[in-house]
Amino acid sequence: MWPEDYHDWRGEGLFHAVFASVWRWLARSPVLASDAPHLAYTATECAFDLVQERREYPGWFVNANLFRRWLEETVRREARRLLLQVEQVRLLLGELHDVARQLLYWHYADQLTAEQIAAIVSGSSEKPGPLEVERAGEMVRRAYDQFCTVLQARELGRGRWTFPW
Repeated sequence: MWPEDYHDWRGEGLFHAVFASVWRWLARSPVLASDAPHLAYTATECAFDLVQERREYPGWFVNANLFRRWLEETVRREARRLLLQVEQVRLLLGELHDVARQLLYWHYADQLTAEQIAAIVSGSSEKPGPLEVERAGEMVRRAYDQFCTVLQARELGRGRWTFPW
């Protein structure tokens, strides 16, 4: 049971395995290829820092399989959050309209959901309705598509895999 089984669940090579998986995932995007090792390592370290915090809560993970899946997803989330640290990414985002760039900042660095973005954009103190949430999600997706178009115009995209969503 968590956290007593943490060392057994972690095993000898889990850090490296997760790091290598995220490195490969990031390196698929040409604009990130040279920064992928650093981003992956930093994201993996951040996720393992969270693991240490979670050890304070018995039962946070009910088994090793869920722990590993949580860890892999958390490392990817941390990696997406770090993407704006890549100078070339920031420069290319600068080519987008202000609103599109802002939405992608919120999506990546702040990890805001469509519901949270809808609440910000609406300016209302009321919880956004399903249509506003859907509209906000579409706005973020259009901004992402515009960014992928910028990358592909510079031959920094590969078909469906241009940049991590």
